Amino acid sequence: MHQRNVLYCYYRMLFKNPLKSVLHSLNGGGIILTFDDHFVTEWYDADMTLSRYQWKATFFISEFASLDAKDVDRLRSLQAKGHEIGLHGANHMNAVVFVSLHSIEQYIEAEILPSVQT
Repeated sequence: MHQRNVLYCYYRMLFKNPLKSVLHSLNGGGIILTFDDHFVTEWYDADMTLSRYQWKATFFISEFASLDAKDVDRLRSLQAKGHEIGLHGANHMNAVVFVSLHSIEQYIEAEILPSVQT
């Protein structure tokens, strides 16, 4: 069985530790980066810093309807550079709490469908 080295890290961790030393410690592995919520300006800034490493990330967007045109353009730019844009929910609801009070169908209708239709 082939084993891969994977390092999970988050935005602040990247800037506390020089990225080159993180990359060299992987011994041929890779890094999986995901970003959540709606911090598009910070994601865009991270891309400007990390693009020299030919990095790719997945950005899970929530509250898409609250973004302004500049943020939408930044998301399009990130996608055009090969990054993945995913759905993290329309309102960033707590799924466990919402479903315990309502139903999974109501959660999908309130949280998922509005983002898919946007």
